[in-house]
Amino acid sequence: MRRTVKIRLDLGQNQRELLQKTIEQFKQACQKVVDYGWNKDGLKTYQKNKLHKATYDKIREDTDLPANLVIRARDRASEAIKGCVEKLKKGERS
Repeated sequence: MRRTVKIRLDLGQNQRELLQKTIEQFKQACQKVVDYGWNKDGLKTYQKNKLHKATYDKIREDTDLPANLVIRARDRASEAIKGCVEKLKKGERS
């Protein structure tokens, strides 16, 4: 069983800015992985180990994200690419 609990975060201005910066860097990391996995040459790679080897070090260099968030960004991007590839195989728009 899965349950969701909504809680309100009481953040100061500095904490709010840090959280927003982290969210933005996470989204950028996801996009970098997607750009690699689904490139202009028609390459559609969603295997996590290949995406990891190709993008992990560069994302760690370019962002302040800890390793765990870089891995989560890779996983999210991998699942997004995989979902699009499956839709394309069924003839659906992606």
